[in-house]
Amino acid sequence: KQKLTELKIEFVGGSSGDNEMLLEGFQPNANLRELWIYGYRGERVPSWIDDNDYLSNLKEIQIWKWETCVCLGSFGRLPRLELLEIADLPNLEYIESSTTDPNALSAAPLLPSLEVLRL
Repeated sequence: KQKLTELKIEFVGGSSGDNEMLLEGFQPNANLRELWIYGYRGERVPSWIDDNDYLSNLKEIQIWKWETCVCLGSFGRLPRLELLEIADLPNLEYIESSTTDPNALSAAPLLPSLEVLRL
C-alpha cells in the first residue's frame, strides 16, 4: 500500500451508505498521484479525499457517474493537481472549500497547477 501511486475504483451496485463506508475505509497512502472513481453512489466524498494536505501529491482525478453526489470536496486547493475530469454527476450542486476562513481562502490560489479540466 505504501508504494501505491495509482488507484482505480469502480462501484457496481450497492446502496449509498454502503458505497460511502467502503470508500471511507479505502484510504490510500499519501503518495497517491492518480485517482479514478467510477459509479460511486454516495452523497458526499470521504474525508481523505477532502484533505488537501494528505493528498498533496495527487496530480490527476477522474470522477465519473456519481449519480447521487450533491457536493464534491475542495479539489481546488490540491497544489499539484494537473488534470481534473468530472463527468455524469447529475445531482452535483457545488464544489466546496474545506475551510470557511476568508483569509485562508484568499491566501492559496485555486487549481495552481491545473493543465486540463474536463467537464
